[in-house]
Amino acid sequence: MGALFEGINWWAVVVAVIAFQGLGAAWYGILAKPWMAAVGLTDEQVKGGGPAPYIIAIAGGFLFNLMLAVLIVQFNINSALNGILLSLALMFSVNIGQLAKHYAFAGSVFKDQWKTLFFDAAGDLLAAIAGGLILGIWR
Repeated sequence: MGALFEGINWWAVVVAVIAFQGLGAAWYGILAKPWMAAVGLTDEQVKGGGPAPYIIAIAGGFLFNLMLAVLIVQFNINSALNGILLSLALMFSVNIGQLAKHYAFAGSVFKDQWKTLFFDAAGDLLAAIAGGLILGIWR
């Protein structure tokens, strides 16, 4: 297990997680009203969620960027462009594909599941670009 994490720049992972969360906060801050309308939530429901969603988001951002860092080291990537391309490949193949599957089955759970998918996937893509950029150049 130790060899898997050999060569990882942990500071770069931390900075990528901070960027991941910052971009997510900006994305949902700017688009809060249309996202809430697509999901079918009110201000009160969103504000009453407590810290759990934020803790889960940070953990998810950490896991994504850690695995991205592992792959960047394994593939010997040392450029922003290749870091971004790998990050986008992961995001499209794993994250967005799985989100689309779950949102398709969720159906009427969301007021508009396809708008919700767009908001969630696009926000994740922006954060993934930042992670790929940071981890691709800061090895």
